[in-house]
Amino acid sequence: MNYKEFIFNSDNFLNWLSVLEILCLERHFPFFEEMGLPASLVKEPSKALPEIRPILIDFYKGIYKKPMSHEDYSTTFSNKIRGFFEIIERTYNDETATALYVWSMRFIVDSKSARWLHFWSELFFWFCNKITDEVRVEPAMSAKTVDEICTIIKVQFDRNNSLENYRRIEQAQAYPYNEWEQILAQLKQRSYGDIYFLDDPIGIILDRVSVLIETHKTYLIWVELNSILSDEQIADLLDWGRLQILENGYPDFIPLSNREELNGLLSNKF
Repeated sequence: MNYKEFIFNSDNFLNWLSVLEILCLERHFPFFEEMGLPASLVKEPSKALPEIRPILIDFYKGIYKKPMSHEDYSTTFSNKIRGFFEIIERTYNDETATALYVWSMRFIVDSKSARWLHFWSELFFWFCNKITDEVRVEPAMSAKTVDEICTIIKVQFDRNNSLENYRRIEQAQAYPYNEWEQILAQLKQRSYGDIYFLDDPIGIILDRVSVLIETHKTYLIWVELNSILSDEQIADLLDWGRLQILENGYPDFIPLSNREELNGLLSNKF
């Protein structure tokens, strides 16, 4: 399936809102490359803003919250999301629209993929023994293999680079709202209630940027590991993750068992 065949459903409505919010806020633009967004968006992040911002505003104004059948509800929102990708295709090109669809599904909309990558962004720290105040499951593989894996992990999760990203995100959160952000913040408060978003409704969106940077790094690590490790080593690493998750007690983790399942998750087929 690609964005031209996509059918929206209520289960992923909030996730698509997240995609639109990430793309519509100018304070996110400096982080587009680290989040893994398509090169055209990294180069010209504001090119489609005049057309996609109204879509986000329409969602929060609740113009489609009037009573309707489930079929009409799904069709209406599906058309809106499809219209968003048509704007991206027209403004940039089909390649960019397709790449953005895959990015959106992998890191935000498809819960299996997004959760799995998020959990492994934490598990990689455990694997290299960076968290020492909790129980760590010992990997069932040679010390040489562990070192090779950790070398790849440490390239992506470089401490100095991570600290610099956190500093930049905090700096971006400190910027005062511009006029458009004030409108969005008011609509979010009206839609979800004043209490939850009382402190900083725009800052809450920016918190997601940090997670997306980490999960994109995790995806790159797995792509590289998948290219150099044997089937047995991949299975051992996946099994270690399953055991460590059981030790940590995370109920929402969906384990993978072998390279075939891993290839499916890392593929661009959504």
